[in-house]
This record gives sequence, structure tokens and C-alpha cells, in this order.
Amino acid sequence: MRRSALLLLASLVRCSSVVFSSMVRRGGIMAVDNTLWSGWVADRGNNDDDTVALRKFNDKLHRDERIEIALLPLGDGVTLALKK
Repeated sequence: MRRSALLLLASLVRCSSVVFSSMVRRGGIMAVDNTLWSGWVADRGNNDDDTVALRKFNDKLHRDERIEIALLPLGDGVTLALKK
């Protein structure tokens, strides 16, 4: 399988870790849309399944030492992850 330099995800948050590690080459970028989820990820009172999944996803990216991340406050949030 050929690995990509750029991977765009909009609704695959729950499986994106596996996708990212297997499909994006070193030096490649993963762009994930909707990572701020209308600000709901910051509202600890909102615990619906999608919001909780996004919180976990954002935290996992933040702790992953294999990548560098940037969260852009565009629309519902876009996270860029550069694979080291």
C-alpha cells in the first residue's frame, strides 16, 4: 500500500489513530475537521458520545510523541498533525 503525504479526516475520529499510523508516511500531515465541535469539547457538562470521542481523540493527539500538532480555530476546528 502506498502511504500518503496528506490525509484528510472529517468523520473518522474513532479509527483515525490506526489510519494515521498505517496510511501516512513520515513527514506526512493528517488534517482533521470538527475537532472543536462547536466548542462542546470544552464544555465538561456535555458528555454525548461524539463530544466524549472528540475529547479523547484530541487528548490522544496531544500526548502522542510521534507527531507535532496544531489546532486551528477555523469553523468547528481543524487539527493538523505532522508525523515525525
